[in-house]
Amino acid sequence: MTSGYMGPEGDPFAEFLARFFGGPRPRQIDIGRLLSQPARELVRGAAQYAAEHGSRDLDTEHLLRAALSTEPTRGLLSRAGADPDS
Repeated sequence: MTSGYMGPEGDPFAEFLARFFGGPRPRQIDIGRLLSQPARELVRGAAQYAAEHGSRDLDTEHLLRAALSTEPTRGLLSRAGADPDS
């Protein structure tokens, strides 16, 4: 039996055992540095909308709502015949 962390491509049960018996902790990745400036602004707007509406979690609903206030989403919806303000 091997000891150590199997990683995401390994067998899930082996991964569980590795974690249970003290395998390395998963790495934390700062996704903020991987996002473009427009993507960071979108997430920031979504977080603000979520907080204003009493949510502690950032969900797809909040991301979609924030996207409705930016281009090209507004233009795409308008060209498709939808009203982005409704």
